[in-house]
Amino acid sequence: MRFAEPTFYGAVTVSDRGQIVIPAKARKELDIQEGDKLLVLRSPFDGIALVKSDVLTKRVAHMQSVFERLIEDGQAQGSET
Repeated sequence: MRFAEPTFYGAVTVSDRGQIVIPAKARKELDIQEGDKLLVLRSPFDGIALVKSDVLTKRVAHMQSVFERLIEDGQAQGSET
């Protein structure tokens, strides 16, 4: 599973209520629809990253299956010696 290259979609301004508008191009390319749940994560650069919760759930499930496969392979190789 490959991660997408970083893309700059523009700059936003935080309102007095802490709200921002996600640029239309980002919403279209990332299929962000009204009602979607976004997770707000702290980035390593003292910023924030927004991630659709369903996308993160799928990525974590994929990583878990990869780890399980690696563990099984390691256990199988250990029993062969």
